Amino acid sequence: MKNGVDNFTKDLLNSVSASQVSQNQWAPSWIGYLVPGIKFGLGLDAGVSSLSLKSIKQAADEIGADDIKNISMNHLPLPTMNLDLRVGGFILPFDAGFTFMTLDTSRIGSLDSALSGFSFKYFAIGGDARYAIIKNMLPDFKLSLTAGFYYSKFNIGFDDENNDTIKAADISFKAMTFTTGAQASIKLAGFFVPYGGARFILSRGDLNWSLTPNWKGLLDSGDADISNAVAYFLPKTLKGDVEGKWIFRPQTYFGFAFDLAVVEITNYVAYTFVSNVWNGNISFRFALD
Repeated sequence: MKNGVDNFTKDLLNSVSASQVSQNQWAPSWIGYLVPGIKFGLGLDAGVSSLSLKSIKQAADEIGADDIKNISMNHLPLPTMNLDLRVGGFILPFDAGFTFMTLDTSRIGSLDSALSGFSFKYFAIGGDARYAIIKNMLPDFKLSLTAGFYYSKFNIGFDDENNDTIKAADISFKAMTFTTGAQASIKLAGFFVPYGGARFILSRGDLNWSLTPNWKGLLDSGDADISNAVAYFLPKTLKGDVEGKWIFRPQTYFGFAFDLAVVEITNYVAYTFVSNVWNGNISFRFALD
């Protein structure tokens, strides 16, 4: 089971780090100076990243949790949502972006009920800075270098005393990611902004987990007395910690935006090499850039 959980931590880090660096993704490679003209923007990002389930299925198979082992999907879409803000620089041609989001489903009654025993807590914060090395080439072509840092933590909980295999489970995960790279963009027809870039991702994730099996259900031998006797000597809760290692991954991305006066709609798709993770998002912003 330990190998399955260790591998799941790595899969989770691959997915989360890809999502982290996708937050606060702006199509213009530099939005301009803060003054004159006041260049800034704020909005909302919604995205999804592919999460491999092979390793968690392996762990479930080792403890006989057929409900999880028999899930038909091999990849799960991992959703994210974040608020973002970007402001133009001063004196030097740079800009800076910030992103933040927090969510606790246990505090939202209707959502908590709909999740049927599951709970989800999420917190993310991060930021980046971009320095324009090409900013005045016609027709509005820009090229910038970028560096950023992101931190995320989340908790997935499950509680169902009547479940046949698992009564309760808790997974807590936190990730730190550093990134650096370059991005190019061009504005066409005054409103259409295609862009693309490449970056390197250095990330680390740590995981804590606990599991309360329903031993009577897992060890059902047809004889209730034997099952009860065996379950009595087994641990009520299984626990573990996975201290992750730093992982280095290259990523490429591209997208386009519609700059409609003070409204900007940005689309984005990225692929992270080695870990084979696809992710993307869409952003809606009020922007003066």
